[in-house]
Amino acid sequence: MEMPTSLLDRSASCSDFLSCLFALNATDVSVLFSLSSAKKATLDSIAEITGRDRTTVFRSLERLISAGFVTKTSSVVDGGGTRNLYSVVSEETLMETIRSRARAAVDNILEAEKRAEEELRRHLYQ
Repeated sequence: MEMPTSLLDRSASCSDFLSCLFALNATDVSVLFSLSSAKKATLDSIAEITGRDRTTVFRSLERLISAGFVTKTSSVVDGGGTRNLYSVVSEETLMETIRSRARAAVDNILEAEKRAEEELRRHLYQ
């Protein structure tokens, strides 16, 4: 996992943080924030709110689902078709997902630091 230098800066944004930890882009974050205004939203309504193409929104939703931020439920509509509705997971679930990933990233950084120290000692001081 490559950490953008912007995340090392104290002024890193929410977008920078989510990008680093979950490989989300600015559009993904925009889609996530657009879901805050609706309990459940369709792909079309999210595309309209964000001003993005349906395909772009669909890909963002798939990444957000994979990250554990969004859920998708299907409901049967009149005529036998189905409609997918998207919603943000509970605040508790979202925050725990973020905390868990952040802790894992910190653990990985500390392990990388140990390995780097050992390698530097081995190559430079022995």
